[in-house]
Amino acid sequence: MNGYEIRAGITATNTVAHAGSNVGRTMQSNISVASRIVRNRDSTLVHVPIGIKTVNDKVAVAVGFDTFSEIEGLSRSATRDVVMRAFRKGAAEVADKMVPLILKVASEIH
Repeated sequence: MNGYEIRAGITATNTVAHAGSNVGRTMQSNISVASRIVRNRDSTLVHVPIGIKTVNDKVAVAVGFDTFSEIEGLSRSATRDVVMRAFRKGAAEVADKMVPLILKVASEIH
């Protein structure tokens, strides 16, 4: 809106063993999500809010996760449902972290 964009993306994914036994293990699927606000000014991207000087402080970052069971001898990766639950958790958290940045940008608009 008015030349401002909210850009978001998945910055990292991984699956780690959380706990285990001789029967199987509990695995955890992690998804890191980041978002920031930019303005396109004369074909140049300007990262906002302007009042925040440190670039990393202008980015909202969150990690969503979900667990699943892996049975010994049956190799399977996280299902789509597991990955999507992890993504939704990360996206909800990053959205909450974006609110202060959005309010700061709004206060800078004259």
